[in-house]
Formats: sequence, structure tokens, C-alpha cells
Amino acid sequence: MKLNHQAQLLAVAIVTLIATVFVLDYYGYLRHSNESDAMYMAEFSLIANVPGQDQYVSHIPAKKRARCIDHYLVLESTETAGAVGLLVDRKQRPVRCEFNGEL
Repeated sequence: MKLNHQAQLLAVAIVTLIATVFVLDYYGYLRHSNESDAMYMAEFSLIANVPGQDQYVSHIPAKKRARCIDHYLVLESTETAGAVGLLVDRKQRPVRCEFNGEL
């Protein structure tokens, strides 16, 4: 195979790859994420109950509401309608919860 044929083969392969990506995108087979897919609602921290240590929290409640859905803790915003997200830790593992019927 001559050098000219190798260059042509490489060019055809690159053009074919680019054309394939454009066609897949045109027909909707490629999914592009948007900002609502990776919505970051807020950062939370845990206040541990340590005997003898003073704990201070604000008297103003957060603008989030937590619910237990299918044994997972789900947060929803009280400000933005439809803003719902699964609570996960730093390693993207969902936080489980148990609902025993008592409030």
C-alpha cells in the first residue's frame, strides 16, 4: 500500500466518523445533558450529637423539604416548582431512609 492510499484511507475514516456523529445527533440518538440534569441544589453538613458540646443552628428553616420515597431520601425545593433531587453522599451513593409512620 502506498503512502497516498494510507492518507486517503485515514481521511475517509475520519470523515466517516464525523458524519456518523452528526447523523446520530440529527436523529436524536445522542443525548446532550443540560443544566437541569445536573442540578446542584445545596450543600449540607451533618451536626453530630456529641454530649457536652454546644450545637448552634439557625432559627430560620432551610428552603428545602425532605421526603422518603421508595426508601431513599429525596429533597425538593420550596422555592422552585419541580426542583426535586435525590440526596447522595460525596461518592454519589443515595442516602436511604426508613419511614415508620410516625412524625
